[in-house]
Amino acid sequence: MRGHVRKRGKKWCFVLDIGRDPKTGKRKQKWFSGFSTKKEAEKEMINKMNELDKGTFISSSKLTFSEYLDNWLQDYAKGSVGPTTFQLYSTLIRTHIIPSLGAITLEQLQAPHIQRFYNNMLEKGRIDGNGGVSPAYIQRIHSVLRRALGHAVKWQLLTRNVALLTEPPKVRKKEITTFEIEEVKQFLTHSKDDRLYIAFVFAITTGLRRGEILGLRWKDINMETNTASIRKNLVLVKGKPTLQEPKTNGSVRLITLPSMIMQVLKDHKKVQNQEKSQAGEAYQDNGLIIATSFGTPVDPTNLVRSFKRILKVSGLPNIRFHDLRHTHATLMLKQGEHPKIVSERLGHSNTRITMDIYSHVLPNMQQEAVDRFEKMLLRDRENEKI
Repeated sequence: MRGHVRKRGKKWCFVLDIGRDPKTGKRKQKWFSGFSTKKEAEKEMINKMNELDKGTFISSSKLTFSEYLDNWLQDYAKGSVGPTTFQLYSTLIRTHIIPSLGAITLEQLQAPHIQRFYNNMLEKGRIDGNGGVSPAYIQRIHSVLRRALGHAVKWQLLTRNVALLTEPPKVRKKEITTFEIEEVKQFLTHSKDDRLYIAFVFAITTGLRRGEILGLRWKDINMETNTASIRKNLVLVKGKPTLQEPKTNGSVRLITLPSMIMQVLKDHKKVQNQEKSQAGEAYQDNGLIIATSFGTPVDPTNLVRSFKRILKVSGLPNIRFHDLRHTHATLMLKQGEHPKIVSERLGHSNTRITMDIYSHVLPNMQQEAVDRFEKMLLRDRENEKI
C-alpha cells in the first residue's frame, strides 16, 4: 500500500510511501501526524498521494530552509499581509535569516541553530559589520521565524515549531518621554504658522499615529458630530507614500474631536482651497486633509523633519513625533480619564496594552484615588458626629 492511517495516542496520523532512495534502492516513507479524526487523516493522505502523482509533493528532507522561506513569502505572506509588512519580512529573511540558516534543510533545523543565530546577531549582526543589532530587532526576526515555521507545521512539513523552543533577547522597556501641558502650549504657539500645523494639532489632541494622521481624508470628518473615522494609514512602501488599511480591527475606530481642532480644520480647508486654485490642473485631489501644495500625500519623513525643526527653534526637549501620541494619552490619564476611553482613542486592542505602556502614570493615579477615598470617608465620619 502507498499509505495507511493509524492512531497514536489521542491523535490520528498516516504514513506515505514517497518513493525509493536512488542510492540504496530502499523504500522511503514519510509520517504525517496531528489529526483530530481518522477522516481528516484520510483526506490529507489522499491529497498527498495526488501531489505525488502530479509531481508537486515537497519533501522537507530535501527542502532547504532558504527554499522554504522563499516559498512561504510567495505562497503565504504576499497575499496575507500588507505591502509594508511583506517588505519587512522579505528584508529580514533575505538580509539576515537566509545567509545564516538558509543552507540547513527544513527538517534538520533545530532550536540550537536559531539560538546561536540570535546570539551572533546580538554581537555582530549589523550589515556594515560594526557591532550587533538591538534585542528589539532580533524580536522582529524571531516573530518572522515563529510565523514561518508555524506554517511549516500546519502544512505538515514539520512536526513542531522549533522557534518556540528558543529564547530571543529580552527588550528593555523604553522610558516614555512626553510634554507637560505648558510645553504643549509652547509647541503649538511656535508651530502655528507651519503648513503642517494641522498634523501637530491632531497628534496632540487625538493621540493618532503618524500614518493615521497623514491618511485622514475630508470625508472621514463629520463636522456636525465633531468626529473622525480612522479608516486609512499612510506608510512608505519602497519609498513611496501609500494609503493602506489599518493593521488591526481595533485601529479602525471613531473618535471625538475637540472643538479647537474643528476651527483649525476650517482654517486649513481655506488654505488648501487656495493652493488648489493656484496649482490649477497640476493639483492632484486625493481628498487628503494633510497634503502637499499639489494635493499629493505628505512624506512621513518630511512631517518629522518639520517637527524637529520646530522643536529646535522653540527650545523644547528633542522628543519623537510619536511621543505626541504618548503625550495625549498621559495627559488624559493624569486628569482622571478612564483608561478604557484612552485605549479606544489610541486604537489599542484592549485596555491592558494601554495600562502596560502608561504604567508610569499609575502610581500618581492610585495616590489621587486613595486621597479622594480618604476624604470621602473622613467627611462621612464627621457628618455622623454632627
